[in-house]
Amino acid sequence: MTLQPTTPPPQKTASFTDATKAVDCLIALYARNTTFLADAFAQYLTGSLPDNKHRAFYPEIRFRNSTYARVDSRLSYGHVDQPGLYTTTITQPKLFRYYLTHQLGLLIENHSEPIEIAESDVPIPLHFALESGSALAVHRPQKITVALRDAFDVPDISQVNDYIVNGTQEIEPGLAMPLAPFPAQRIDYSLHRLVHYTATSPDHFQNYVLFTNYQFYIDEFCRLARDMMQSGDSGYESFVEPGNVITLNGESAPGSGTTPFRQPQMPSYHLKTSKNKGITMVNIGVGPSNAKTITDHIAVLRPHAWLMLGHCAGLRNSQELGDYVLAHAYVREDKVLDADLPVWVPIPALAEVQQALESAVAEVTGLGEASARAQEYPRLVVDRAGWGEANVEMFADLTSAHLPQGSSFASQQGAAAELGALIGILSTRVLGQFDPFSSRLYLVAPNIIHTRRMMGVDEEDFSMWVALHEQTHAVQFAAAPWLPDYLRSQLGSLMDSMAEDQWTRVWRMVRRLPGSLRGRGSASVGALTQVALNDEEIAHLERVVAVMSMLEGHADVVMDSAEPIVPSTKAIRARFTRRRVDPSLGETVLRKVIGLDAKLRQYRDGAEFVNGVVELVGHEGFNLAFQSQESLPTPGEIADPAAWVGRVVA
Repeated sequence: MTLQPTTPPPQKTASFTDATKAVDCLIALYARNTTFLADAFAQYLTGSLPDNKHRAFYPEIRFRNSTYARVDSRLSYGHVDQPGLYTTTITQPKLFRYYLTHQLGLLIENHSEPIEIAESDVPIPLHFALESGSALAVHRPQKITVALRDAFDVPDISQVNDYIVNGTQEIEPGLAMPLAPFPAQRIDYSLHRLVHYTATSPDHFQNYVLFTNYQFYIDEFCRLARDMMQSGDSGYESFVEPGNVITLNGESAPGSGTTPFRQPQMPSYHLKTSKNKGITMVNIGVGPSNAKTITDHIAVLRPHAWLMLGHCAGLRNSQELGDYVLAHAYVREDKVLDADLPVWVPIPALAEVQQALESAVAEVTGLGEASARAQEYPRLVVDRAGWGEANVEMFADLTSAHLPQGSSFASQQGAAAELGALIGILSTRVLGQFDPFSSRLYLVAPNIIHTRRMMGVDEEDFSMWVALHEQTHAVQFAAAPWLPDYLRSQLGSLMDSMAEDQWTRVWRMVRRLPGSLRGRGSASVGALTQVALNDEEIAHLERVVAVMSMLEGHADVVMDSAEPIVPSTKAIRARFTRRRVDPSLGETVLRKVIGLDAKLRQYRDGAEFVNGVVELVGHEGFNLAFQSQESLPTPGEIADPAAWVGRVVA
């Protein structure tokens, strides 16, 4: 065997601003490379293949984004949120033609940047290059002397994973970021398993999928589908059964395919239309493991929706057949989901709860359109470690472009230790947080539970009360999509200005810390921050603090105006305020050092500012603060609402 593998001629990278042409290029490149492998395999079976490895590569989509500017889109896809190179390997692009054309078209439109099509460095395994369901177990001629693994690449289990879609992939700095939830080998693996489990080809699957474990649903679906085909006047083109048995529209019997001798593990039936807008129904059989297996594989087809049909034991008087019933809970005793969804992560809250939060914030603030946009933001219930990890990532993103060049390893380690210690302390106190840079809302479950128990308040009311505060932040940033970039710019300028001699900063900290702990200096920032910054930096930071005070105060005002959905609001606020103003001696010192004391003043001063503005010009007038950075309050205006009204509203 020679070391140099035989490959098709290299394909030059091509750039496209037309999604249709880009997908055509993908299809041609994939067809060329898989045909190369299929032809080589035919030679291998006759013993005439040269004794070196034959290899071809998956096509790859590359997309480069050069800005942090946010895309004004209500969709959760079709755009990227930060600069860099994004890539994904592609398999069977002809099968995914409509999906790829739509997705690439959105990327080009939203970012005004081209798409690049190239060859990746990921080999196509021989098994996946052959048609789905092709058998490799053939009679081996005596003349073949080369092992299959020496002649071709075979599936690599390290490439068959869900790291991207599960959000657990760790991307090293400088490497490309994922452009799609599944890489090519993971998709190929599932497409071949679908043939095994369902006895139908992947290209028959439709975008709307029904799962059931009751045969009478399958029988009725098949009866209706056959009647539609026979009548010839339905909007469906064909009906496909296991074995790829196909009945065309207008026909009374199948015209192609062979019914399997034995039914597959999870037989599937497809009522097809153009562009895969029809219905697929899968009998998952018995056991939640079957359900997880089949959904893992069908997920790579990117269906629009799927539903599980159970056996309804009865209806309430308020319900009718056909109503969509949302489950209130999920029993976790089977442990099937534990690996992907740890037991400490609750199943997402009821839709009714989310709607109540959104409508309450919209009603109080008058920001109805922004509340609707905020529906897109992910809401995550996390533990303390999860919150800490999210904040480490946020700080890394904020500071990476502003760290002094050539920083020593010791200084980097020291900064990491300081940040870790601070986050470790805060992670036991923070109840919730909205991250404006990733548009994610976090609720820290252990802290909410602990605080509620310490205060002795109603469990559901307190959880809803906290969620209202964070939901208000989500609506604020939806109303002012320019605000995250403004804060990023302000904080970046502050960090850039701090690149002074370290010993100068250390000496200033030694001189200022005792007086700062006794209450001298700026009231807007924490003691540790005051002693670390010079006067110009403190003034810069105070401008940011003024904005944060407004945002925090506004959220406090909204959460205290929600008695219709949180009946015990007044009792919660009274006990929560008492908890804030009566700390122990140790807690008082800790608050001053890490800035929690300043944070609490943000809530108080901000709420007084918002209430003052609302009293003068109402919520409609206050909402002008979200129209531009010039409308934001200054540090002086936080203490003088009338001054802000005179400058902005008048």
